[in-house]
Amino acid sequence: MPRSMKNFSASTFVALAGVAYATASHSPFEINTPSIPIECVPTLITWEGGLAPYALVIQVPDANGTPVQIFSGLRGHDFTWSTNLTAGTAFGLSLIDNKRDVAQSAPATVFPGTSSSCLN
Repeated sequence: MPRSMKNFSASTFVALAGVAYATASHSPFEINTPSIPIECVPTLITWEGGLAPYALVIQVPDANGTPVQIFSGLRGHDFTWSTNLTAGTAFGLSLIDNKRDVAQSAPATVFPGTSSSCLN
């Protein structure tokens, strides 16, 4: 292969790798709203973007957005929550990353399950 072709290929690769890295590292910071959280059934909460570690705040929609549960030091992009709120409870999720950026879910409501043992 001619020398200029090798240089073109290497520089093209470096440029494409840089674009891929920039795209991956600048994904939006978003938390996904759980679709059907069921009382005392583990609920997978997922998010994307942001910078670890994260703090997940589960709050009720009152005037102050009172936190009812806080989980800090989370790494990765998911957390399994025990869904230990009473059926019928409306809640929201806030996720704070290491840069103090905040992502919020849409409101959700806990559905009835077959056991309330996790509420004790």
